Amino acid sequence: MIRKSAIPGPGAVRVRLAVGLLACAVVAPFVAGLCASCSDALFEEMARIVRAANEPAVSPASGSTITAHEAIAVAFPAAMLPGSVALGGDLGPSFEGAAWSTDGKTLVLNPGYLAAWTAGDGKSLSITVSEDGQTASYSFSFTIFEGVCVSGPANSVNPGAAGNPGTRLKPLDIVQAGIDRARVTYPSGSVSVRIAGGRYASALADDFSAIAAMREGVSLYGGYSPDFSVRDLVTYETKLDDERSAGGSDGDPLRCVEFGTGISSVTVFDGFTVYAPTGGYNAAIFITDSSPSIANCVVAGKGRDATSTPTTISGIEVLSGSPVIEDCTIFKTWDWTGGNTIAANSYGVYSWNPSEVTIQDNVISGGYGANTYGVYSSGAGDTVTRNAIVAGSVGSSTTGSSHGICCDTAPTIVSDNSIDSSSADAARKAYSSYGVFILGPSPVRIAGNTIRCSVNVNGGKSFAIYENNTASDPAAVGSNKFSSYFGETGATNRGYYWDDNSAEIDDLSTNVTLSGAVTATLASFGNTVFTE
Repeated sequence: MIRKSAIPGPGAVRVRLAVGLLACAVVAPFVAGLCASCSDALFEEMARIVRAANEPAVSPASGSTITAHEAIAVAFPAAMLPGSVALGGDLGPSFEGAAWSTDGKTLVLNPGYLAAWTAGDGKSLSITVSEDGQTASYSFSFTIFEGVCVSGPANSVNPGAAGNPGTRLKPLDIVQAGIDRARVTYPSGSVSVRIAGGRYASALADDFSAIAAMREGVSLYGGYSPDFSVRDLVTYETKLDDERSAGGSDGDPLRCVEFGTGISSVTVFDGFTVYAPTGGYNAAIFITDSSPSIANCVVAGKGRDATSTPTTISGIEVLSGSPVIEDCTIFKTWDWTGGNTIAANSYGVYSWNPSEVTIQDNVISGGYGANTYGVYSSGAGDTVTRNAIVAGSVGSSTTGSSHGICCDTAPTIVSDNSIDSSSADAARKAYSSYGVFILGPSPVRIAGNTIRCSVNVNGGKSFAIYENNTASDPAAVGSNKFSSYFGETGATNRGYYWDDNSAEIDDLSTNVTLSGAVTATLASFGNTVFTE
């Protein structure tokens, strides 16, 4: 029971006066012996007047999705009488404290922004007002989640601010502040940070910290409307744009988003456009000794501009761990405004040993670089499946090579992908291009893929599958479809397969040698050719 000791305001007096006048107006008919139903009608009308006069408004509005530490304001049209308000429902008994406004019209539940509410759908709040012998009840409902809201300061509906508690009505303004606040407010379990559409950039060009340093159990979801009522990744695109242009090293690059040690698959990163920095060594997303879930993201490199020339850049770089990367577009929308040169290599996804990365259902490009790689797999057992992979565009037609997938001493599974060794820029030529490049001892299994070699090649090699040396025999090559067009005539060597034992193979009837000294034709393994 919530009680307010205050002198009734003028609104309450008017309500009682209206009820009294109504009663006087109908006394005579009762005295005259009208039926009892008239008495019922009187009391119904009295109840209606009381209900209408005292009906409160709640903020956030009923039907909203709110945080479990949200403050709920109940605003009455007039100052309430002592002991006239009672709370019930799912939320009524569980709130942490309450505070009345000085005018007695507004009651705020959970003013301290504690994790007071239990998460779930359809959580009810009932408010009962008793006055002049009449009782009126009001019902409201909310969907409640354990987490924090973040919105940019330019948000005209719910602008974020540094001192806010991170609720729906009072979001924070910085992504990292949302991550940290979520873990403080909800010390254990899985929680989420919901981020409204807009652009979130590093504070300073020389600020050597990620925009989002992830924490175990704290998931990030982008794509929310300004009031957090709707999630649409296209309409409310949420951009994380790292503006740093200096620093980083091989194995320790600058990164816009970082997953540090100990993050498991319960931690989700979903619904963002992530722009890599442009320092010496860069990654849009960097993972070390972690296994998060990354989904529904666009990963883009800003490329070379007038002020910086990256040495190496990766869309997603996995130093160690077992993350799942799915339903993402990686380096597909590269903006190369300053020219088609870069000092070293460009990777869509780079997996280091001892990673075990699952890469599935993505659209991946190797971007632009001296050498480009859609996927570079040197992990302990990566799975690359059901992706559309384009090798990328190289900066030099005399030295640069493009690779759809490069398997470097890794037992990678490459299955059911569409792999194109071509350039992301049709006007660009590479010196050599490869659909699947097997770099070293690598019991890779290549099955069920569609592989094209449609790049312009300038004097080098063009192959769907290429064994780099005598130790590069794959474990399996089966049921793949090779485009009948397997390379420009400008290539010195070209074909469906380069076997270190048989060299150039441009038909399916020549034997290839797999690991374990298995020798047979490509056709016998179920491989076919299609014409485009």
